[in-house]
Amino acid sequence: ALGLTTAMAALPQLVLLKSGGVRTATHSLLHWGYIVEPPTLNNILRYIGFSFGLKWALILIGLGFLTWFQRKLFLALCSLFLVTFCLQLSLENLANHKYLNIWLIIGNLFVAFGVWRLWTLRSIWLRALTRPLGLVIVSAVILGGAIDLVPIHNSYFIELKYGGDPLIKWVWANTRPHDVFLSDRFVNHQILLAGRRLFYGWPSFSWGAGYDTTLRDDVYRQLFESNDPVQVYRLLKKNRISWVGIDDGVRRGEFIKRANEEVYSLNFEKVWEDKAKKYNALVIYKVPETQPRDPKRPDPARLRAQLMAIPAVTMFQGGKGAGRGRLDFPRGLAVERTGNILVADTNNGRIQRFSPTGVYLGMFGAPGTKAGEFQEPNGVAVDKAGNIYVADVGNQRVQKLTATGQFLAQWKGPEPGFYGPRDLWVTSDNSIYVVDQGRARIVKLNSNGAVVATWGSSGHGDGQFDEPSAVAVDEKNGRVYVADPRNGRIQIFDTAGRFITKWPVREWKQTAWNFHDLLFDPAAERLYATSPTTDQVLVYDLAGNRIAELQADPPDKLEGASALAILNGKLYVLCTFADHVRQLDLRRK
Repeated sequence: ALGLTTAMAALPQLVLLKSGGVRTATHSLLHWGYIVEPPTLNNILRYIGFSFGLKWALILIGLGFLTWFQRKLFLALCSLFLVTFCLQLSLENLANHKYLNIWLIIGNLFVAFGVWRLWTLRSIWLRALTRPLGLVIVSAVILGGAIDLVPIHNSYFIELKYGGDPLIKWVWANTRPHDVFLSDRFVNHQILLAGRRLFYGWPSFSWGAGYDTTLRDDVYRQLFESNDPVQVYRLLKKNRISWVGIDDGVRRGEFIKRANEEVYSLNFEKVWEDKAKKYNALVIYKVPETQPRDPKRPDPARLRAQLMAIPAVTMFQGGKGAGRGRLDFPRGLAVERTGNILVADTNNGRIQRFSPTGVYLGMFGAPGTKAGEFQEPNGVAVDKAGNIYVADVGNQRVQKLTATGQFLAQWKGPEPGFYGPRDLWVTSDNSIYVVDQGRARIVKLNSNGAVVATWGSSGHGDGQFDEPSAVAVDEKNGRVYVADPRNGRIQIFDTAGRFITKWPVREWKQTAWNFHDLLFDPAAERLYATSPTTDQVLVYDLAGNRIAELQADPPDKLEGASALAILNGKLYVLCTFADHVRQLDLRRK
Protein backbone atom coordinates (compact mmCIF):
# COMPACT_ATOMS: atom_id res chain seq x y z
CA ALA A 1 0.00 0.00 0.00
CA LEU A 2 2.84 2.36 0.86
CA GLY A 3 4.58 1.55 -2.45
CA LEU A 4 1.43 2.21 -4.49
CA THR A 5 0.76 5.47 -2.67
CA THR A 6 4.34 6.62 -3.32
CA ALA A 7 4.08 5.68 -7.01
CA MET A 8 0.84 7.67 -7.37
CA ALA A 9 2.45 10.71 -5.76
CA ALA A 10 5.59 10.46 -7.91
CA LEU A 11 3.87 9.83 -11.26
CA PRO A 12 2.69 13.43 -11.82
CA GLN A 13 6.21 14.69 -11.07
CA LEU A 14 7.75 12.30 -13.59
CA VAL A 15 5.21 13.27 -16.24
CA LEU A 16 5.81 16.96 -15.59
CA LEU A 17 9.59 16.58 -15.83
CA LYS A 18 9.25 14.75 -19.14
CA SER A 19 6.73 17.13 -20.68
CA GLY A 20 8.50 18.85 -23.53
CA GLY A 21 11.62 16.82 -22.86
CA VAL A 22 13.44 14.94 -25.61
CA ARG A 23 14.00 11.22 -25.37
CA THR A 24 17.03 9.96 -27.26
CA ALA A 25 17.70 6.42 -28.40
CA THR A 26 20.23 6.04 -25.58
CA HIS A 27 17.75 6.92 -22.85
CA SER A 28 15.76 3.77 -22.20
CA LEU A 29 14.19 2.93 -18.85
CA LEU A 30 16.00 -0.38 -18.42
CA HIS A 31 19.77 0.03 -18.43
CA TRP A 32 21.75 -2.73 -16.72
CA GLY A 33 24.79 -1.38 -14.92
CA TYR A 34 24.27 2.25 -15.99
CA ILE A 35 26.67 4.01 -13.58
CA VAL A 36 29.34 1.28 -13.83
CA GLU A 37 31.27 0.42 -16.99
CA PRO A 38 31.62 -2.34 -18.03
CA PRO A 39 28.43 -3.42 -16.24
CA THR A 40 29.44 -6.83 -14.90
CA LEU A 41 28.17 -8.21 -11.60
CA ASN A 42 31.73 -8.32 -10.27
CA ASN A 43 32.31 -4.62 -11.08
CA ILE A 44 29.03 -3.62 -9.45
CA LEU A 45 29.83 -5.57 -6.26
CA ARG A 46 33.31 -4.00 -6.18
CA TYR A 47 31.76 -0.57 -6.66
CA ILE A 48 29.32 -1.08 -3.77
CA GLY A 49 32.06 -2.48 -1.56
CA PHE A 50 34.43 0.39 -2.34
CA SER A 51 31.72 3.02 -1.83
CA PHE A 52 30.56 1.88 1.61
CA GLY A 53 33.57 -0.03 2.90
CA LEU A 54 33.53 -1.10 6.55
CA LYS A 55 29.95 0.06 7.05
CA TRP A 56 28.90 -3.26 5.54
CA ALA A 57 30.53 -5.12 8.45
CA LEU A 58 28.62 -3.05 10.98
CA ILE A 59 25.35 -3.47 9.07
CA LEU A 60 25.80 -7.25 9.04
CA ILE A 61 26.45 -7.20 12.80
CA GLY A 62 23.32 -5.12 13.33
CA LEU A 63 21.23 -7.46 11.17
CA GLY A 64 22.25 -10.37 13.38
CA PHE A 65 20.46 -8.79 16.36
CA LEU A 66 17.40 -7.39 14.56
CA THR A 67 13.86 -8.72 14.47
CA TRP A 68 12.55 -10.32 11.30
CA PHE A 69 10.42 -7.25 10.58
CA GLN A 70 13.48 -4.99 10.82
CA ARG A 71 15.39 -7.26 8.46
CA LYS A 72 12.55 -7.09 5.97
CA LEU A 73 12.70 -3.30 6.21
CA PHE A 74 16.41 -3.42 5.37
CA LEU A 75 15.72 -5.80 2.48
CA ALA A 76 13.11 -3.40 1.12
CA LEU A 77 15.62 -0.55 1.47
CA CYS A 78 18.11 -2.50 -0.64
CA SER A 79 15.70 -2.33 -3.59
CA LEU A 80 17.33 1.07 -4.16
CA PHE A 81 20.33 -0.84 -5.51
CA LEU A 82 18.08 -2.33 -8.20
CA VAL A 83 16.85 1.15 -9.11
CA THR A 84 20.42 2.47 -9.22
CA PHE A 85 21.97 -0.27 -11.33
CA CYS A 86 19.05 -1.40 -13.50
CA LEU A 87 17.06 1.74 -14.38
CA GLN A 88 17.91 4.97 -16.18
CA LEU A 89 15.40 7.58 -15.05
CA SER A 90 17.43 10.51 -16.35
CA LEU A 91 20.00 11.42 -18.99
CA GLU A 92 22.28 12.50 -16.14
CA ASN A 93 24.43 9.70 -14.76
CA LEU A 94 24.83 11.39 -11.38
CA ALA A 95 21.07 11.32 -10.81
CA ASN A 96 21.23 7.59 -10.06
CA HIS A 97 23.81 8.18 -7.33
CA LYS A 98 21.11 9.95 -5.33
CA TYR A 99 19.43 6.60 -4.71
CA LEU A 100 22.63 5.32 -3.14
CA ASN A 101 22.72 8.46 -0.99
CA ILE A 102 19.19 7.72 0.24
CA TRP A 103 20.19 4.12 1.00
CA LEU A 104 23.23 5.32 2.94
CA ILE A 105 21.27 7.83 5.02
CA ILE A 106 18.80 5.18 6.20
CA GLY A 107 21.45 2.44 6.26
CA ASN A 108 23.42 4.44 8.82
CA LEU A 109 20.65 3.65 11.32
CA PHE A 110 21.62 -0.02 11.01
CA VAL A 111 25.33 0.93 11.23
CA ALA A 112 24.70 2.77 14.49
CA PHE A 113 22.75 -0.18 15.84
CA GLY A 114 25.61 -2.53 14.94
CA VAL A 115 28.12 -0.33 16.81
CA TRP A 116 25.84 -0.16 19.85
CA ARG A 117 25.43 -3.95 19.90
CA LEU A 118 29.21 -4.49 19.78
CA TRP A 119 29.58 -2.20 22.79
CA THR A 120 26.72 -3.61 24.87
CA LEU A 121 27.27 -7.36 24.63
CA ARG A 122 26.59 -8.94 28.02
CA SER A 123 29.52 -11.33 28.07
CA ILE A 124 32.57 -9.66 29.63
CA TRP A 125 34.88 -11.98 27.66
CA LEU A 126 33.22 -11.09 24.35
CA ARG A 127 33.29 -7.38 25.22
CA ALA A 128 37.05 -7.57 25.69
CA LEU A 129 37.19 -8.49 22.00
CA THR A 130 34.25 -6.58 20.50
CA ARG A 131 34.79 -3.21 22.17
CA PRO A 132 38.34 -2.75 20.74
CA LEU A 133 37.03 -4.09 17.41
CA GLY A 134 34.17 -1.61 17.51
CA LEU A 135 36.57 1.24 18.25
CA VAL A 136 38.77 0.27 15.30
CA ILE A 137 35.84 0.02 12.91
CA VAL A 138 34.23 3.25 14.11
CA SER A 139 37.58 5.05 13.84
CA ALA A 140 37.88 3.88 10.23
CA VAL A 141 34.34 5.10 9.48
CA ILE A 142 35.06 8.46 11.12
CA LEU A 143 38.29 8.78 9.15
CA GLY A 144 36.37 8.13 5.93
CA GLY A 145 34.00 10.96 6.83
CA ALA A 146 36.84 13.28 7.87
CA ILE A 147 38.45 12.84 4.46
CA ASP A 148 35.26 14.29 2.93
CA LEU A 149 35.82 17.49 4.91
CA VAL A 150 38.89 18.32 2.80
CA PRO A 151 37.06 18.91 -0.53
CA ILE A 152 34.22 20.57 1.38
CA HIS A 153 36.67 22.98 3.03
CA ASN A 154 38.44 23.70 -0.26
CA SER A 155 35.24 24.01 -2.27
CA TYR A 156 33.93 27.30 -3.63
CA PHE A 157 30.89 28.41 -1.66
CA ILE A 158 28.61 31.40 -1.60
CA GLU A 159 26.47 33.05 1.05
CA LEU A 160 23.25 34.72 -0.03
CA LYS A 161 21.58 37.33 2.10
CA TYR A 162 17.80 37.35 2.10
CA GLY A 163 16.32 39.46 4.88
CA GLY A 164 16.71 43.15 4.13
CA ASP A 165 18.73 42.53 0.96
CA PRO A 166 18.67 45.67 -1.30
CA LEU A 167 18.50 43.72 -4.57
CA ILE A 168 15.63 41.54 -3.37
CA LYS A 169 13.77 44.65 -2.20
CA TRP A 170 14.29 46.30 -5.59
CA VAL A 171 13.10 43.21 -7.47
CA TRP A 172 9.94 43.02 -5.33
CA ALA A 173 9.20 46.71 -5.77
CA ASN A 174 9.87 47.04 -9.51
CA THR A 175 9.15 43.71 -11.19
CA ARG A 176 6.12 41.48 -11.50
CA PRO A 177 5.92 37.94 -10.04
CA HIS A 178 6.04 36.24 -13.45
CA ASP A 179 8.72 38.42 -15.04
CA VAL A 180 11.62 36.62 -16.71
CA PHE A 181 15.26 37.70 -16.27
CA LEU A 182 18.08 37.05 -18.70
CA SER A 183 21.20 36.61 -16.57
CA ASP A 184 24.16 34.37 -15.86
CA ARG A 185 23.26 30.68 -15.48
CA PHE A 186 22.67 30.66 -11.72
CA VAL A 187 21.89 27.87 -9.29
CA ASN A 188 21.25 30.31 -6.43
CA HIS A 189 20.92 34.09 -6.62
CA GLN A 190 18.97 36.93 -5.04
CA ILE A 191 16.87 37.22 -8.20
CA LEU A 192 15.74 33.63 -7.68
CA LEU A 193 15.26 34.14 -3.93
CA ALA A 194 12.97 37.04 -4.80
CA GLY A 195 10.76 34.57 -6.66
CA ARG A 196 11.53 35.64 -10.23
CA ARG A 197 12.24 33.40 -13.19
CA LEU A 198 15.42 33.00 -15.20
CA PHE A 199 15.45 32.43 -18.93
CA TYR A 200 18.26 29.92 -18.46
CA GLY A 201 19.20 28.58 -15.05
CA TRP A 202 21.80 25.92 -14.43
CA PRO A 203 21.45 23.64 -17.51
CA SER A 204 22.28 20.34 -15.83
CA PHE A 205 18.81 20.02 -14.33
CA SER A 206 16.85 20.61 -17.54
CA TRP A 207 19.30 18.49 -19.53
CA GLY A 208 18.94 15.68 -17.02
CA ALA A 209 15.16 15.80 -17.43
CA GLY A 210 15.59 15.15 -21.16
CA TYR A 211 15.33 18.66 -22.60
CA ASP A 212 17.50 19.59 -25.58
CA THR A 213 19.49 22.33 -23.86
CA THR A 214 21.58 22.96 -26.99
CA LEU A 215 18.59 24.83 -28.45
CA ARG A 216 18.57 27.22 -25.52
CA ASP A 217 22.37 27.40 -25.59
CA ASP A 218 22.16 28.87 -29.09
CA VAL A 219 19.56 31.50 -28.16
CA TYR A 220 21.40 32.35 -24.95
CA ARG A 221 24.65 32.92 -26.81
CA GLN A 222 22.96 35.12 -29.40
CA LEU A 223 21.36 37.24 -26.68
CA PHE A 224 24.72 37.82 -25.01
CA GLU A 225 27.03 37.84 -28.06
CA SER A 226 25.12 39.34 -31.00
CA ASN A 227 25.96 42.95 -31.85
CA ASP A 228 22.74 43.38 -33.83
CA PRO A 229 20.34 45.29 -31.49
CA VAL A 230 17.29 44.46 -33.64
CA GLN A 231 18.00 40.73 -33.51
CA VAL A 232 18.64 40.94 -29.76
CA TYR A 233 15.38 42.82 -29.12
CA ARG A 234 13.31 40.39 -31.17
CA LEU A 235 14.81 37.41 -29.36
CA LEU A 236 14.11 39.05 -26.00
CA LYS A 237 10.45 39.65 -26.89
CA LYS A 238 10.04 36.22 -28.46
CA ASN A 239 11.19 34.62 -25.20
CA ARG A 240 9.14 37.04 -23.01
CA ILE A 241 12.21 38.41 -21.27
CA SER A 242 11.54 41.65 -19.37
CA TRP A 243 14.89 42.29 -17.67
CA VAL A 244 18.53 41.70 -18.55
CA GLY A 245 21.12 41.29 -15.78
CA ILE A 246 24.79 41.36 -16.80
CA ASP A 247 27.51 40.67 -14.25
CA ASP A 248 31.09 39.42 -14.21
CA GLY A 249 29.84 35.86 -14.60
CA VAL A 250 28.64 36.84 -18.07
CA ARG A 251 31.51 39.21 -18.83
CA ARG A 252 34.32 36.88 -17.78
CA GLY A 253 32.79 33.42 -17.73
CA GLU A 254 33.69 30.47 -19.92
CA PHE A 255 30.37 30.15 -21.75
CA ILE A 256 29.96 33.65 -23.22
CA LYS A 257 33.05 34.57 -25.20
CA ARG A 258 32.46 38.18 -26.25
CA ALA A 259 29.75 39.71 -24.12
CA ASN A 260 27.71 42.35 -25.97
CA GLU A 261 27.01 44.59 -22.98
CA GLU A 262 27.52 47.65 -25.17
CA VAL A 263 24.41 46.69 -27.19
CA TYR A 264 22.33 46.90 -24.01
CA SER A 265 23.96 50.07 -22.68
CA LEU A 266 23.38 51.85 -26.02
CA ASN A 267 19.76 50.75 -26.52
CA PHE A 268 18.13 49.88 -23.18
CA GLU A 269 17.46 51.78 -19.98
CA LYS A 270 19.79 50.95 -17.10
CA VAL A 271 17.55 50.58 -14.05
CA TRP A 272 19.83 49.12 -11.38
CA GLU A 273 23.59 48.99 -10.83
CA ASP A 274 25.70 47.25 -8.22
CA LYS A 275 28.07 50.14 -7.50
CA ALA A 276 29.21 48.58 -4.23
CA LYS A 277 30.24 45.36 -6.04
CA LYS A 278 28.20 43.14 -3.72
CA TYR A 279 26.54 41.21 -6.55
CA ASN A 280 29.44 40.52 -8.92
CA ALA A 281 29.17 44.01 -10.50
CA LEU A 282 25.60 43.34 -11.65
CA VAL A 283 23.83 45.80 -13.97
CA ILE A 284 20.13 45.40 -14.83
CA TYR A 285 18.57 46.74 -18.03
CA LYS A 286 14.85 47.01 -18.75
CA VAL A 287 13.52 45.60 -22.01
CA PRO A 288 11.18 48.21 -23.56
CA GLU A 289 7.73 47.35 -24.82
CA THR A 290 8.56 48.53 -28.33
CA GLN A 291 11.68 48.26 -30.42
CA PRO A 292 14.12 51.17 -30.03
CA ARG A 293 13.47 53.73 -32.82
CA ASP A 294 17.12 54.32 -33.63
CA PRO A 295 18.97 51.12 -32.68
CA LYS A 296 22.67 51.66 -32.15
CA ARG A 297 25.36 49.12 -32.90
CA PRO A 298 28.81 48.96 -31.35
CA ASP A 299 31.43 50.22 -33.81
CA PRO A 300 32.66 47.03 -35.58
CA ALA A 301 35.89 48.74 -36.65
CA ARG A 302 36.66 49.60 -33.04
CA LEU A 303 35.86 46.06 -31.85
CA ARG A 304 38.12 44.58 -34.52
CA ALA A 305 40.83 47.13 -33.77
CA GLN A 306 40.76 46.08 -30.13
CA LEU A 307 41.21 42.47 -31.17
CA MET A 308 43.97 43.25 -33.66
CA ALA A 309 45.80 45.38 -31.12
CA ILE A 310 46.60 42.26 -29.13
CA PRO A 311 50.04 40.98 -30.26
CA ALA A 312 49.87 37.81 -32.35
CA VAL A 313 51.47 34.60 -31.08
CA THR A 314 52.40 31.35 -32.81
CA MET A 315 50.22 28.27 -32.58
CA PHE A 316 52.98 26.61 -30.56
CA GLN A 317 52.72 29.39 -27.98
CA GLY A 318 48.93 29.67 -28.11
CA GLY A 319 47.36 30.24 -24.72
CA LYS A 320 43.74 30.92 -23.79
CA GLY A 321 42.31 34.10 -25.24
CA ALA A 322 40.63 35.78 -28.21
CA GLY A 323 43.69 37.50 -29.69
CA ARG A 324 45.49 36.43 -32.87
CA GLY A 325 47.00 33.01 -32.35
CA ARG A 326 45.30 32.61 -28.98
CA LEU A 327 42.91 29.68 -28.64
CA ASP A 328 40.03 28.67 -26.43
CA PHE A 329 39.48 24.91 -26.05
CA PRO A 330 40.35 24.13 -29.72
CA ARG A 331 39.28 20.77 -31.16
CA GLY A 332 40.05 20.60 -34.89
CA LEU A 333 43.16 20.50 -37.08
CA ALA A 334 43.79 20.16 -40.84
CA VAL A 335 46.53 20.75 -43.42
CA GLU A 336 45.74 22.82 -46.52
CA ARG A 337 47.07 22.17 -50.02
CA THR A 338 49.36 25.16 -49.53
CA GLY A 339 50.90 23.49 -46.49
CA ASN A 340 49.33 25.89 -44.04
CA ILE A 341 47.55 24.56 -40.99
CA LEU A 342 43.96 25.27 -39.94
CA VAL A 343 42.94 25.17 -36.29
CA ALA A 344 39.30 25.05 -35.18
CA ASP A 345 39.29 27.62 -32.36
CA THR A 346 36.20 26.04 -30.86
CA ASN A 347 35.05 28.32 -28.05
CA ASN A 348 35.98 31.44 -30.02
CA GLY A 349 33.77 30.26 -32.90
CA ARG A 350 36.37 30.71 -35.66
CA ILE A 351 39.05 29.03 -37.76
CA GLN A 352 42.65 30.27 -37.53
CA ARG A 353 45.37 29.73 -40.14
CA PHE A 354 49.07 29.20 -39.36
CA SER A 355 52.21 28.43 -41.32
CA PRO A 356 53.94 25.05 -40.77
CA THR A 357 56.35 26.88 -38.46
CA GLY A 358 53.42 28.13 -36.38
CA VAL A 359 53.27 31.76 -37.56
CA TYR A 360 49.80 33.30 -37.40
CA LEU A 361 48.48 34.06 -40.91
CA GLY A 362 44.80 34.97 -40.46
CA MET A 363 41.36 33.83 -39.39
CA PHE A 364 37.79 33.55 -40.66
CA GLY A 365 34.38 32.94 -39.14
CA ALA A 366 32.72 34.32 -36.03
CA PRO A 367 30.33 33.03 -33.36
CA GLY A 368 26.78 32.79 -34.70
CA THR A 369 24.23 30.83 -36.67
CA LYS A 370 24.46 32.52 -40.05
CA ALA A 371 26.28 31.18 -43.11
CA GLY A 372 30.01 31.21 -42.45
CA GLU A 373 29.52 31.57 -38.70
CA PHE A 374 30.16 28.81 -36.18
CA GLN A 375 28.98 27.46 -32.86
CA GLU A 376 31.67 25.14 -31.50
CA PRO A 377 33.54 24.19 -34.68
CA ASN A 378 35.28 20.85 -34.25
CA GLY A 379 36.57 18.65 -37.07
CA VAL A 380 38.14 20.39 -40.10
CA ALA A 381 39.03 18.88 -43.49
CA VAL A 382 40.23 20.13 -46.89
CA ASP A 383 39.43 18.67 -50.34
CA LYS A 384 41.78 18.49 -53.34
CA ALA A 385 40.43 21.80 -54.67
CA GLY A 386 41.29 23.55 -51.42
CA ASN A 387 37.72 23.91 -50.15
CA ILE A 388 37.34 23.72 -46.39
CA TYR A 389 34.79 21.61 -44.51
CA VAL A 390 33.91 22.29 -40.87
CA ALA A 391 31.90 20.21 -38.40
CA ASP A 392 29.79 23.03 -36.93
CA VAL A 393 28.67 21.19 -33.80
CA GLY A 394 26.48 23.80 -32.09
CA ASN A 395 24.63 24.58 -35.33
CA GLN A 396 24.15 20.85 -36.07
CA ARG A 397 25.57 21.11 -39.58
CA VAL A 398 28.59 20.69 -41.83
CA GLN A 399 29.70 23.84 -43.64
CA LYS A 400 31.66 23.99 -46.90
CA LEU A 401 33.75 27.11 -47.49
CA THR A 402 36.28 28.37 -50.00
CA ALA A 403 39.98 28.41 -49.20
CA THR A 404 39.53 32.01 -48.05
CA GLY A 405 36.65 31.12 -45.74
CA GLN A 406 33.72 32.25 -47.92
CA PHE A 407 30.54 30.24 -47.44
CA LEU A 408 29.61 27.78 -50.22
CA ALA A 409 27.09 25.31 -48.76
CA GLN A 410 25.82 23.65 -45.61
CA TRP A 411 24.37 20.21 -44.92
CA LYS A 412 22.16 19.26 -42.00
CA GLY A 413 22.39 15.50 -42.52
CA PRO A 414 19.79 12.79 -43.09
CA GLU A 415 16.64 12.60 -40.94
CA PRO A 416 16.31 13.40 -38.14
CA GLY A 417 19.34 15.62 -38.88
CA PHE A 418 22.84 15.83 -37.43
CA TYR A 419 23.06 15.96 -33.66
CA GLY A 420 26.58 16.95 -32.69
CA PRO A 421 28.58 16.34 -35.91
CA ARG A 422 31.97 15.92 -34.24
CA ASP A 423 34.51 15.05 -36.94
CA LEU A 424 34.81 14.55 -40.69
CA TRP A 425 37.13 13.22 -43.40
CA VAL A 426 37.17 14.13 -47.11
CA THR A 427 38.57 11.64 -49.64
CA SER A 428 40.15 12.32 -53.05
CA ASP A 429 36.79 11.80 -54.80
CA ASN A 430 35.23 14.40 -52.44
CA SER A 431 33.26 11.85 -50.45
CA ILE A 432 32.62 13.28 -47.00
CA TYR A 433 32.49 11.02 -43.94
CA VAL A 434 30.83 12.67 -40.92
CA VAL A 435 30.85 11.44 -37.32
CA ASP A 436 27.34 12.22 -36.08
CA GLN A 437 28.27 11.75 -32.44
CA GLY A 438 24.89 12.49 -30.85
CA ARG A 439 23.15 9.95 -33.06
CA ALA A 440 25.94 7.35 -32.77
CA ARG A 441 26.36 6.94 -36.51
CA ILE A 442 28.58 7.65 -39.51
CA VAL A 443 27.09 9.55 -42.44
CA LYS A 444 28.72 9.42 -45.89
CA LEU A 445 27.91 12.29 -48.27
CA ASN A 446 28.89 12.88 -51.88
CA SER A 447 30.44 16.12 -53.15
CA ASN A 448 27.00 17.74 -53.39
CA GLY A 449 26.03 16.81 -49.85
CA ALA A 450 23.64 14.02 -50.84
CA VAL A 451 23.56 11.05 -48.47
CA VAL A 452 25.36 7.99 -49.85
CA ALA A 453 25.29 5.77 -46.77
CA THR A 454 24.69 5.81 -43.02
CA TRP A 455 25.60 3.19 -40.47
CA GLY A 456 25.78 2.67 -36.74
CA SER A 457 23.49 2.90 -33.73
CA SER A 458 23.89 3.35 -29.99
CA GLY A 459 25.24 0.28 -28.23
CA HIS A 460 28.22 -1.94 -27.51
CA GLY A 461 27.99 -4.55 -30.28
CA ASP A 462 29.90 -4.73 -33.53
CA GLY A 463 28.91 -1.81 -35.74
CA GLN A 464 27.41 0.07 -32.78
CA PHE A 465 28.91 3.11 -31.06
CA ASP A 466 28.88 4.92 -27.75
CA GLU A 467 29.48 8.54 -28.79
CA PRO A 468 32.03 8.01 -31.61
CA SER A 469 34.55 10.85 -31.86
CA ALA A 470 36.59 10.56 -35.06
CA VAL A 471 36.82 8.99 -38.52
CA ALA A 472 39.77 8.33 -40.86
CA VAL A 473 39.80 6.67 -44.28
CA ASP A 474 42.37 4.42 -45.96
CA GLU A 475 41.39 4.88 -49.61
CA LYS A 476 43.88 2.38 -51.03
CA ASN A 477 42.54 -0.53 -48.97
CA GLY A 478 38.95 0.72 -48.75
CA ARG A 479 38.85 0.92 -44.97
CA VAL A 480 37.07 3.38 -42.69
CA TYR A 481 38.41 3.69 -39.14
CA VAL A 482 36.05 5.00 -36.43
CA ALA A 483 37.09 6.01 -32.90
CA ASP A 484 34.64 4.44 -30.42
CA PRO A 485 36.30 5.61 -27.17
CA ARG A 486 33.62 4.83 -24.62
CA ASN A 487 33.62 1.25 -25.85
CA GLY A 488 37.43 1.29 -25.70
CA ARG A 489 38.03 0.39 -29.33
CA ILE A 490 38.64 1.40 -32.93
CA GLN A 491 36.12 -0.13 -35.33
CA ILE A 492 36.95 -0.79 -38.98
CA PHE A 493 34.42 -0.82 -41.83
CA ASP A 494 34.48 -0.89 -45.60
CA THR A 495 33.47 2.29 -47.45
CA ALA A 496 29.83 1.11 -47.59
CA GLY A 497 29.67 0.75 -43.81
CA ARG A 498 30.00 -3.02 -43.49
CA PHE A 499 31.77 -4.06 -40.29
CA ILE A 500 35.18 -5.69 -40.76
CA THR A 501 36.91 -5.89 -37.37
CA LYS A 502 37.80 -3.96 -34.21
CA TRP A 503 40.95 -3.11 -32.27
CA PRO A 504 40.87 -2.67 -28.50
CA VAL A 505 42.38 0.53 -27.05
CA ARG A 506 42.65 0.01 -23.30
CA GLU A 507 43.69 3.62 -22.60
CA TRP A 508 40.40 4.98 -23.90
CA LYS A 509 38.34 3.33 -21.18
CA GLN A 510 40.09 5.32 -18.45
CA THR A 511 38.74 8.79 -19.19
CA ALA A 512 35.52 10.71 -19.70
CA TRP A 513 37.29 12.79 -22.38
CA ASN A 514 35.45 12.18 -25.63
CA PHE A 515 37.42 14.01 -28.33
CA HIS A 516 39.86 11.25 -29.26
CA ASP A 517 41.13 11.64 -32.82
CA LEU A 518 42.31 9.32 -35.58
CA LEU A 519 44.64 10.12 -38.47
CA PHE A 520 45.57 7.79 -41.32
CA ASP A 521 48.91 8.33 -43.07
CA PRO A 522 48.71 6.69 -46.52
CA ALA A 523 52.44 7.14 -47.21
CA ALA A 524 53.54 5.14 -44.16
CA GLU A 525 50.32 3.09 -43.95
CA ARG A 526 49.98 3.93 -40.29
CA LEU A 527 47.00 4.87 -38.13
CA TYR A 528 47.56 7.41 -35.36
CA ALA A 529 45.24 7.68 -32.34
CA THR A 530 45.38 10.18 -29.47
CA SER A 531 45.65 8.88 -25.90
CA PRO A 532 44.96 11.79 -23.51
CA THR A 533 45.20 9.65 -20.37
CA THR A 534 48.84 8.83 -21.10
CA ASP A 535 49.77 12.04 -23.00
CA GLN A 536 50.67 9.92 -26.03
CA VAL A 537 49.81 9.27 -29.64
CA LEU A 538 49.36 5.56 -30.33
CA VAL A 539 50.58 4.17 -33.68
CA TYR A 540 49.08 1.09 -35.37
CA ASP A 541 49.95 -0.86 -38.50
CA LEU A 542 47.25 -2.09 -40.88
CA ALA A 543 46.90 -5.36 -38.96
CA GLY A 544 45.99 -3.54 -35.75
CA ASN A 545 49.34 -4.09 -34.05
CA ARG A 546 50.49 -1.23 -31.87
CA ILE A 547 53.98 -0.42 -33.08
CA ALA A 548 54.76 2.81 -31.23
CA GLU A 549 53.65 5.19 -28.50
CA LEU A 550 54.70 8.76 -29.25
CA GLN A 551 55.00 11.53 -26.69
CA ALA A 552 56.47 15.00 -26.43
CA ASP A 553 60.00 15.49 -25.23
CA PRO A 554 59.97 16.10 -21.44
CA PRO A 555 58.99 18.28 -19.72
CA ASP A 556 56.44 18.96 -22.48
CA LYS A 557 53.19 16.98 -22.52
CA LEU A 558 50.29 16.46 -24.90
CA GLU A 559 47.68 18.05 -22.65
CA GLY A 560 44.23 16.89 -23.76
CA ALA A 561 45.19 15.81 -27.28
CA SER A 562 42.12 16.19 -29.47
CA ALA A 563 43.18 16.44 -33.14
CA LEU A 564 46.04 15.36 -35.37
CA ALA A 565 47.61 16.46 -38.67
CA ILE A 566 50.72 15.33 -40.54
CA LEU A 567 53.02 17.32 -42.82
CA ASN A 568 56.58 16.78 -44.05
CA GLY A 569 57.38 14.04 -41.56
CA LYS A 570 56.02 15.98 -38.61
CA LEU A 571 52.96 15.16 -36.55
CA TYR A 572 50.99 18.14 -35.26
CA VAL A 573 49.01 17.47 -32.07
CA LEU A 574 46.33 19.88 -30.87
CA CYS A 575 46.51 20.15 -27.08
CA THR A 576 43.06 21.32 -26.05
CA PHE A 577 43.74 21.75 -22.34
CA ALA A 578 46.82 23.91 -22.98
CA ASP A 579 45.30 25.82 -25.95
CA HIS A 580 48.24 25.27 -28.27
CA VAL A 581 49.74 22.87 -30.82
CA ARG A 582 52.72 20.57 -30.26
CA GLN A 583 54.92 19.18 -32.99
CA LEU A 584 56.44 15.66 -32.99
CA ASP A 585 59.21 14.86 -35.47
CA LEU A 586 58.34 11.39 -36.78
CA ARG A 587 61.81 10.99 -38.26
CA ARG A 588 63.25 10.96 -34.72
CA LYS A 589 60.59 8.79 -33.11
